[in-house]
Amino acid sequence: MIARAKVLQFVPGFRFGGVESFLLDFLRIHAEMGLAYDFVVDTLERMPQFDEIEQLGGRIWSMGRYLDAPIRYQRKFAGILRDHAHEYRALHVHSALRGVPLLAAVRKYDMVRIVHSHTYSFLGSRRAYAKPLLAPLASWFATTRLACSEPAGRFMFSNCPFTVIRNAIDLDRFRYSAERREEVRRAHGIPADALVLGHTGRFAFAKNHEWLMRVFSALSSQRPNSRLMLVGEGPLRSATEQLAHDLGVLDRVLFVGQQDDVSPFMSAMDIFLMPSHFEGLGISLIEAQANGLQCVISKNIPNDAIICPGVYPVSLNLPVDAWVSRILALSPIRANNSSSHIALLRDEGYDVQMEAAKLRDIYLARVGDPIAL
Repeated sequence: MIARAKVLQFVPGFRFGGVESFLLDFLRIHAEMGLAYDFVVDTLERMPQFDEIEQLGGRIWSMGRYLDAPIRYQRKFAGILRDHAHEYRALHVHSALRGVPLLAAVRKYDMVRIVHSHTYSFLGSRRAYAKPLLAPLASWFATTRLACSEPAGRFMFSNCPFTVIRNAIDLDRFRYSAERREEVRRAHGIPADALVLGHTGRFAFAKNHEWLMRVFSALSSQRPNSRLMLVGEGPLRSATEQLAHDLGVLDRVLFVGQQDDVSPFMSAMDIFLMPSHFEGLGISLIEAQANGLQCVISKNIPNDAIICPGVYPVSLNLPVDAWVSRILALSPIRANNSSSHIALLRDEGYDVQMEAAKLRDIYLARVGDPIAL
């Protein structure tokens, strides 16, 4: 279908994380509705996902790092607006603090200005120092404020009104598959009777891979035939591999890298672990629940993301042994709860088709129109 309208998406550090996965899922549906996305990104590297974006009618504007040459960056963005602003119904900013200069630049155009909060904490990030100044500016420039959860909205927008657009997924794509389970386990040499703990996520501070590795090290001393499967890439992967080596468990940890489709790897797991320091919502947890996995997670993950039975929050303030005890108390038998979990998630609004329709209406609204959801 030829796109009838376009949205300009600002995702500065484009990589295949939760936000990018969210946008690609929505883009596939919006393309059928007559919408295309162009992307403004800081990265100069061509990412694998760019091919699909272009096939669905989009363009990629690779800008370079803003702080390296802010004047040149703004001039380039002004040129994009001068030549193409008439094509765009909306600017959708997925990094509120970094998006302030872009939001200011589009104010003179007839364009919906959307700021989307995907986190409820900047713990461990220098952005925490910039938030008191830049978050109010981003909120003021915006015509529409969105958040992936109530905590994420309150964190970024304080007392300003916002609308929750859930990080919905294609639920059926994450349905448990016994066949894919056997394929993945066989391909990675996992014994049939091994207990496989798993995690999907970028190797970054927020995901807390260090805690994950220490929990697995303690658990494997009691269950030597266990494995830890880690799906993803990121700046802390090398440090995590070194820690696995130092703890003597490297031979039982599977670093499977970035995967376009994580669902087969989730089917190969027995228990999903998510010890995050913070999450805007925790889209990986939604995916794991759709797959029917038992989940042990940190209490830092918003309650909005806990939908199905079999999700057990544990405090990061407790010792590692408390996490090990919680994991070992779960049944090692992989039950197929996927269908019932998908039904629950669909009832709670985590079906991507439903949320994509809501976001389409926001994109196609005129500046000043009320949002009726």
